[in-house]
Amino acid sequence: LPLIRAYRMLTGRNDLLLRSTRQAPWPAATRLVQPWLKRLAQGYVGLAVAGLLVLLLGGAQGRRRLGWAMLILVGLRVGALAFVGAVESRYLIEILPLLLVLDGVALAAAGSAIYRLLWSASLRSQ
Repeated sequence: LPLIRAYRMLTGRNDLLLRSTRQAPWPAATRLVQPWLKRLAQGYVGLAVAGLLVLLLGGAQGRRRLGWAMLILVGLRVGALAFVGAVESRYLIEILPLLLVLDGVALAAAGSAIYRLLWSASLRSQ
């Protein structure tokens, strides 16, 4: 049950900014964006998990330590909230920057892998 709560909390529509004012400033834009918020959350959480795996499975010891630190920081926050049943996405605002950093790690690792693949292919063709 706490794992399901954590998943729902991480991938829920975080529309706090869109509904924080009395009247949404751009009602048409808000209605257009609202259905995509869940997919966006699933995407950046998936990338964050990939980035965490890159750090944890990386070769350098410093990267693994950073991965464990990130896992502990995010895991404790999400785990504590899921355990007590506070499952609204707004409680995760503090860890969103960490998730975005992990997204960057995943994208950088993917870009680096593509670059190495293309570089080795160009060397073989010469």
